[in-house]
Amino acid sequence: MDAIDDTGRNLAQWLRDVARGRLGAPQTPPPAADGTREDVLEYLERRTGRKLRSREAVDRYLKDLEARESEFRRKGMRRGIIRGTLLLALILTAYLNYYYWDVRLEIVSLPAVQVFVPVNPPR
Repeated sequence: MDAIDDTGRNLAQWLRDVARGRLGAPQTPPPAADGTREDVLEYLERRTGRKLRSREAVDRYLKDLEARESEFRRKGMRRGIIRGTLLLALILTAYLNYYYWDVRLEIVSLPAVQVFVPVNPPR
């Protein structure tokens, strides 16, 4: 699974570099092991479900990828906060439950003291 993710990231980085002109003008994409540049482009278009025939289309696709990634990170942070809050609430509830039953047990274990007070009967 990691190899697939790395390949996707490498491809996305390569597309970003090409779109921003960092690779220089005359450079060609890395040679595909199973076909020509057009084959690779067609494969990429099939996988993404979009036409990537212009730089603007590639830029839009990369911006969508970045937006999805940031949304995924934001949801992950939200899940982490909720998980931490729930864990803290459970720990607090467990401690308070322990404390309540400890106090109840201490009260029950106190020795019983009976005191008789002499009272004069009414005349």
